[in-house]
Amino acid sequence: MARASVDAAIEDGCRQLGMSRGRCENGNSQSTGEKDAGPFRRRAARVRIYVEETPLTIAQNYLTSIFEQMGVLEPDLKVEENENGAVFTISGDDIGFLIGRRGETLDALQYLAGLVANRNTDSYYRITINSGNYREKREQTLTALARRMAIQAVKTGRNVSLEPMNPYERRI
Repeated sequence: MARASVDAAIEDGCRQLGMSRGRCENGNSQSTGEKDAGPFRRRAARVRIYVEETPLTIAQNYLTSIFEQMGVLEPDLKVEENENGAVFTISGDDIGFLIGRRGETLDALQYLAGLVANRNTDSYYRITINSGNYREKREQTLTALARRMAIQAVKTGRNVSLEPMNPYERRI
């Protein structure tokens, strides 16, 4: 089996999948019947190419398709991967509606992307989505609110109730 024909077949398969050579995995390589009956008897190469998706790529593809369906064309999606997950930062024009009221849309997108990314895995891969530094601003707002409420509770001697919050905000 000629190595050049196998390499060419792998390159062609990766190109058809729209992936770079580094992201494609080569499975079984074999030669098929004779391609032509010339003096060197070249044989056509047959390769099996597959792409193993990680939770990061699954979440990224899912979010890209959701943004397209929401009408967000060309969002600037930056990904920072850490030891147990990834942080997606979205920026661009007119993406304020992605945050929603009190971050509800952003939280819903984060929850759904996490479900999709972890659907077929045994370990948990944490997905965090941030847009327009909303998470940092919200953390500052909640910290200031907690201090004001603590001062009020001490001053009045009564318990103080806060607005309903998701687990992340309660931890802050």
